[in-house]
Amino acid sequence: MITERNRYMVTMEAPLKELTFTPQPDQKNQQIDAALLRGREEFQRRNRLRSLVKTLAVQVALDKVDAYKEGNLVQTFRTELPPGSYSLEAALMDRNGRDWR
Repeated sequence: MITERNRYMVTMEAPLKELTFTPQPDQKNQQIDAALLRGREEFQRRNRLRSLVKTLAVQVALDKVDAYKEGNLVQTFRTELPPGSYSLEAALMDRNGRDWR
């Protein structure tokens, strides 16, 4: 059985200044630890739910932390879905700060 599918790209963006940069034991770096949840793609016909969690941990040199905080975290997800109507919910968890955005 051949099923028709469409390709989609979803890009999520969040300001890095909203994430908690934590000092590392080496005293030379700080780290952000975030989980992106792209979830609840609802298939209107089947009411099927699917979610994807992407965990990102990045170490940044102390002298570059302020520059990083001026930028954004950008993540793109690729997916293939059958034709139909969908809704998309997304969230970002600051794992260092234990906070959902």
